Amino acid sequence: VDEGQRVDRGARVAQLDIPDLDSQIAQKRAQVTESQAKQRMFKFGASRLNAPSDAEEAEIRRAEVEAERARLDGYQNELTYLEQRKAKLAMHSDLAGVVATARLHEQVGRYLNEGDLLAVIEDPEQLEAEIKVPEQEAARVRVGQTVELRARASVMRVLNGKVQRIAPTATTAPTQSTVSVYCTLADPQGELRPGMT
Repeated sequence: VDEGQRVDRGARVAQLDIPDLDSQIAQKRAQVTESQAKQRMFKFGASRLNAPSDAEEAEIRRAEVEAERARLDGYQNELTYLEQRKAKLAMHSDLAGVVATARLHEQVGRYLNEGDLLAVIEDPEQLEAEIKVPEQEAARVRVGQTVELRARASVMRVLNGKVQRIAPTATTAPTQSTVSVYCTLADPQGELRPGMT
């Protein structure tokens, strides 16, 4: 996907890769198949030819079957883990919106740690404004209040919104502290962009 491209909820945005994951999965599948075959062999075939007695042979066979069953369970758990890990390599959008990450194609080959940000998807229909309110005025602001704003990009147009939340702490500055107030905005004409002032 590219910057500015609209994506639907659940759309694949990127495909990650773990080197050798496919070969690890194939190896684990082979170990599962081999273990299943050994278990059948121990269960139905003769495992030891020179056992002193039939009772001892039966006991040896049961122990081999149990050991192979435990080994098979371990292989199957490892295989399930690897397959789940592979399924997580496809990155899907949690919401419908527009790709806001510039030059996403330049991320190819980049190493990512768990939790690293790869792409930002913005929903232009659900905009949020952060307003820095001087501390002496913050006491009069309440969640649910309606607000009217003017963006610098269109100062003649009034935007209507609603206070959704108020920061629990003030941000201190050299001259005056402020409290962040977060409002949802309606932008039916689609003129606003994330990051605008």
